[in-house]
Amino acid sequence: MKATLEFNLPEERDEHLQAVMAGRLWCALGEVSQLLRSHYKHGADVNKTLIAIQGVVDAAMEDVA
Repeated sequence: MKATLEFNLPEERDEHLQAVMAGRLWCALGEVSQLLRSHYKHGADVNKTLIAIQGVVDAAMEDVA
């Protein structure tokens, strides 16, 4: 089975970018989930957890503009 996505650029630039970045963002979501799980399980410091989450989000969004 194959799937092909087509976008009319530049009109659908945002939708195209979302499709292209989906894998990276999916991985980031998994990392955030693990950070939250660790926080709840081990009682990690809230500020450290939030800073770590922000780092994951920033890295995932890098080069997006």
